[in-house]
Amino acid sequence: MTASPLQCWTDSGQMAVRDQLGRILASGPFLHSKRRQRFLEYIVSETLAGRGERLKGYSIATEVFDRPDDFDPNVALNNANIRAAGFSVRCLKD
Repeated sequence: MTASPLQCWTDSGQMAVRDQLGRILASGPFLHSKRRQRFLEYIVSETLAGRGERLKGYSIATEVFDRPDDFDPNVALNNANIRAAGFSVRCLKD
């Protein structure tokens, strides 16, 4: 499934997604984890805005995890931290 650009999301569709996001963020696994909250909010917001193709390790690291602009995503430890955040959120949805 590919991300739909903003133009393809109706206002009511976006509202429904954001309402569901609010419920998810208020649930147990997310409630006490600002890191998970920021990650999921960013992924959903970028997808709704039609920028799903921009969801790369570097942009997530700098936008969500406050890494500096000179962050090197090729350093194994840096990349592992970003992947672990994504994996953690994926595991919670199953």
